[in-house]
Amino acid sequence: NIGVNNAPVPPPIDSFVQQQINNLNIQLQAVQNNVQVLQQ
Repeated sequence: NIGVNNAPVPPPIDSFVQQQINNLNIQLQAVQNNVQVLQQ
């Protein structure tokens, strides 16, 4: 399976790694919300 412009197709992300990414994104969003409150 060839990608656009013969670019290598990225390997599928492991489900455990994807879950960890999701958890970090949730934590990041919470931190960003706290920063916005502090900046007010």
